[in-house]
Amino acid sequence: MNHLILFSLASLIAIIYAIGQRNIYRIISFVFISQISLALFAFSIKNLLGYLYVLSILPPLLALMVISYIVAITSSAEIDRVEGLLSKMPVSTWTFITASIMVSLFPPFMPFILEHFIIEESLLLGQIAAVIVIILISIRVLTIICLFKTSHKVFFGTPSKLEVKEPKVAYIALILIILSIFLTFNPYFWNMAVSLGVTE
Repeated sequence: MNHLILFSLASLIAIIYAIGQRNIYRIISFVFISQISLALFAFSIKNLLGYLYVLSILPPLLALMVISYIVAITSSAEIDRVEGLLSKMPVSTWTFITASIMVSLFPPFMPFILEHFIIEESLLLGQIAAVIVIILISIRVLTIICLFKTSHKVFFGTPSKLEVKEPKVAYIALILIILSIFLTFNPYFWNMAVSLGVTE
């Protein structure tokens, strides 16, 4: 039980740190740590659940890392110095937003479905169940705030006057998002979850 509390608190603390950062590298790094801690929590409950969560959450997390790298090299890593990149980098913008939706556990993507199973299993943890569920919900809310505040600051607002072009590496992030969507709607992925008992 102690390790479950440890992993859930590690995830919560990491996302709190992410919200307090002004550097896009650090923001996404702490989001990454938060989600990996959540995956370890899922592994601790049920191995398959953790495996599927990692498989579904890793592509959008890597996409966020790629886009944060693009923002840093084309303008600035400090989000207070950047805004309005939508007009200059539309692929990066919408890839970042789609990845943020996935990582923030919105439907219809697979991380959202798996979060349901994580919470369902957490309700069976006895005395600590209520605390764990509150922590999990807090992580989700704070992740939404962190990622969408960052995307609004960096990509929207006054159109950027910087002479920047969207680098080809942005399409790597886009491919990762397409992979994640493929996993979400892949019958084999669903059948594996059902056949191995995730939906029991």
